[in-house]
Amino acid sequence: MSCTNTPLHNELLGAVIGLARTCANNPKTDDTDRLIFTALRVSANKSANEQTLAAMIRRVNEEKAIISPGCVTCTARCGNTDNYDMSLLWNAPDEIREAKLSILENAQALAEKLMQTKSEEVPEGTIPRLYHALFMVKEDWDAKPLQELAEDIASL
Repeated sequence: MSCTNTPLHNELLGAVIGLARTCANNPKTDDTDRLIFTALRVSANKSANEQTLAAMIRRVNEEKAIISPGCVTCTARCGNTDNYDMSLLWNAPDEIREAKLSILENAQALAEKLMQTKSEEVPEGTIPRLYHALFMVKEDWDAKPLQELAEDIASL
């Protein structure tokens, strides 16, 4: 697994982070978990074509609008559910960038694993921890807690 630094891969990861953040304050749909797993899987595919990436970005953004329709038209934007601008990650100090990339790469690996696991066999707390890790990529934390979060996701 790896984070590919192309515009569409970045846009997809930013949208996934935005969707995870949307779910922090709004109930998910029955499709949200599977969509996040699939989008993370596609984002890890270095050879994913433009059509696949664009379709996945569109689907993630549609899901976000279903979960929190008011955010789409809000005139007093708080930014909580906005897609993450991945250029902030790529331009971050080395330690922060590496920790956040590790979170995303571990999230991609976990998503791959979850895609192959029956929902009733997923250990309790795994999916909320994944969403939390994605949520935190957009936060301005020091490297150490981000590295600890990456290790936590890797352990799942």
